[in-house]
Amino acid sequence: MLLACALLGVSVLRLVTEGLYAVGTPWWLVLIIPSVLIGVLAKKEAVWIPDEGLRRRWARGLVIGSVVLSVLMAFFKPTPASPPADQARQSASDIAEPPAAPASIRPRGPSGK
Repeated sequence: MLLACALLGVSVLRLVTEGLYAVGTPWWLVLIIPSVLIGVLAKKEAVWIPDEGLRRRWARGLVIGSVVLSVLMAFFKPTPASPPADQARQSASDIAEPPAAPASIRPRGPSGK
C-alpha cells in the first residue's frame, strides 16, 4: 500500500506526522509512532487476508493500478503556458550575453605565510 501511494506521489507518512503534529504530539513520538504503526499494520495483514494468493493479487493490483493511474495523470496534465514572444526574445538575448567577470577573485586555501 505504501509503495502504491508513493508511486502516486502521496506521502502517507507525511499525512500521519502532520496529523500527529496537529494533535500536539511531542516530536520524539512523531518520529516513533509512524514506524510502529506501519510495523503493526504489516503484521496484521496476514490476519486480515489469510489467503496468501489473494494478498499477492491485491498487492500486484495496487501497484499496477497506481502505475497506470500515475501514467494517466501525467498524460492528462495540462501543459504550462508559453511566455509571450517579447519575453522569449528578451530571455534569448540575455542568454547570448557573456557573463560578467567577478569583481575580485579570492584565493583558495589557507593564506600563505
